[in-house]
Amino acid sequence: MTDSRLDPILGALAHPRRIAVMRCLTSEYLPIPVPSFATYLALSLFADAEADDFEEFRSEVHDSLYHVHLPILAEAGIVDYDPDLADGVIDEGPEFETAVALLEASE
Repeated sequence: MTDSRLDPILGALAHPRRIAVMRCLTSEYLPIPVPSFATYLALSLFADAEADDFEEFRSEVHDSLYHVHLPILAEAGIVDYDPDLADGVIDEGPEFETAVALLEASE
């Protein structure tokens, strides 16, 4: 694999929230609607949140996924993401397995 192919993947994985996204995305549950995934991700990120605060956390996670993190992951080819489909659907992109392998190697 050439460095030029890895650069966008590594760049996309440089943010802690995108690393958390990739740690929660598993191919067995894909494709998944963004709202469902946002709830799952919020539960993993804010497991100790009070019930009254959880909806605020879930909403923040959803908005950051929709507007920031999923477009960056899609641009790098890690996920396929079409925000124009109903609530948006996340699926594996052509570089999904490469990104997973890079994260596993860094652990």
